[in-house]
Amino acid sequence: MPDSLARIACACLLLAALPAEAELADPMRPSWSLPAGPVTETPAGALRVSAVFISGERRIAVVNGRRVRVGDSVAGAYVSRIERDRVSFRRGDEAFSVPLLAAAARQ
Repeated sequence: MPDSLARIACACLLLAALPAEAELADPMRPSWSLPAGPVTETPAGALRVSAVFISGERRIAVVNGRRVRVGDSVAGAYVSRIERDRVSFRRGDEAFSVPLLAAAARQ
């Protein structure tokens, strides 16, 4: 019993010696994700896809900080397709796709 108390005391002393201001990592954040930083404004017409959620037939993307689905409009462009790594848009006669921000950062 005294041996286990000594181990507990040593563990407490070691934990107390850790710096109080040490930054803790978010256990839910993937290792490849972008570091958290200040929110920056995007120029008019610029589109940034920061998340894609797909569950069965349900598809939702986060574009310029807004939750969107197929058919929704953001920055003058209509969402035409949501895939796991990109979102496709139509603006007038122009069709284009924007890659998921985290997917682009991994490459």
